[in-house]
Amino acid sequence: MPAAIRLRRAVLASAVASAAAVLGVSPQPAHAAEPAFQLPFACDQNWTGSVRGNHNPPLSVDWTRGGPSTTVNQPVVASASGTVSLVSSTGNYGNRIVIDHGGGWQTLYAHLAGFNVGQGAHVEAGDRIGTVGSTGNSTGPHLHYEQRLGGTVVRSVLNGSAFVDGSTLRSRNCPAAPQPPAPDTGMTGFAPADFNGDGRTDLAAVDAATGKMFLYPGTGLGTFGERTLIGTNWDSLTNVTPGDFNGDGKADIAAVGKSDGNLYVYPGTGTGAFGAPWSAGTGWNSLHHFSAGDFNGDGKADIAAVGIGDGNLYVFPGTGTGWFAAPINAGNGWNNLDRFTGGDFNGDGKADIAAVGIGDGNLYVFPGTGTGWFAAPVGAGSGWNIMRDLVGGDFNADGRTDVAAVQAPRGAAGTMYLYPGTGQNTFGTRSTIGTDW
Repeated sequence: MPAAIRLRRAVLASAVASAAAVLGVSPQPAHAAEPAFQLPFACDQNWTGSVRGNHNPPLSVDWTRGGPSTTVNQPVVASASGTVSLVSSTGNYGNRIVIDHGGGWQTLYAHLAGFNVGQGAHVEAGDRIGTVGSTGNSTGPHLHYEQRLGGTVVRSVLNGSAFVDGSTLRSRNCPAAPQPPAPDTGMTGFAPADFNGDGRTDLAAVDAATGKMFLYPGTGLGTFGERTLIGTNWDSLTNVTPGDFNGDGKADIAAVGKSDGNLYVYPGTGTGAFGAPWSAGTGWNSLHHFSAGDFNGDGKADIAAVGIGDGNLYVFPGTGTGWFAAPINAGNGWNNLDRFTGGDFNGDGKADIAAVGIGDGNLYVFPGTGTGWFAAPVGAGSGWNIMRDLVGGDFNADGRTDVAAVQAPRGAAGTMYLYPGTGQNTFGTRSTIGTDW
């Protein structure tokens, strides 16, 4: 930081402390050193900032990258490490995030198109937190950015220098040398279906630490019997999704190869095992948040998935032969959601999608229309962001779709709970299924 900026902030702090002593009140604790703030944009991108004379609050910066089309939907990243203290969609700021960096320092990112983090998350400098948009009281795509000290907006210091109005800066918010990820624990890749042919909903799941797939046979009472090993090397696959994709009346599994991005269909035998897979197409690694169901009402199992790049929901109609037709674009903004699962949650005989809002942690049910599209979401409860994974299925054999959920942080084992479905987009009192999931 230039000496003039440091001196001015030191004089201000001294004046505040003196005034507090005169008034007979205790001065506030000294603020910690200013974090090494970087541009809130991806490494090596150039962005132009504007500090308008009538900007509210003063000293906040509006950032653009050329015209509207080259600004909107660009990734927004954390300026420095910290904890997300606010994720909100109300007021003139529109979609906004506040990060607490400690010592009284905060940054605010406003008018976002969508969120990639939830409240309470820890982020490092350069972690993606959202995308540039034009929500709230905004007249065009831009990022409204503030640096705050003790709740007051101060002149932004970026790349070690005080920001000058109208400057174009290159982001140095570049990733450090990658660190090996912590090993995953617990069960993942949940797939609910009647895999053993006894008419009850079972659960297939992958041990994240070993890559082994186990079958947990359903009892029809909201619990599972003793698990059996049904496969290995499933850690080479992602987006495990169940359904009768080849139309033989037996539950199959589709999953995406991590190394090649192909979609593989594993035909179920109806005895809790699977035959040799076939490749049902390439490029599926550009999608995530997979759900399965008869979304278009033709009696065949489809796959719905969200585009990683654009946040759109795509429905791939099943052909009943283990392949899928060209996708239906079922709408945008689905990158604001996480923990997707399918099921008939409202009891109308059509496949719905349930997912958790990244910003608010609420569970939303998107009722299926039977045409490959979905109606406006219905709120189904709050506090679901404490769940690591959700999976929908009729686990208690009452004809309604329930939700089984693992309460644990990402990458950790936890307790699984059953939330019995009411058939009205709500769930009854939960019960414990088991631990160490």
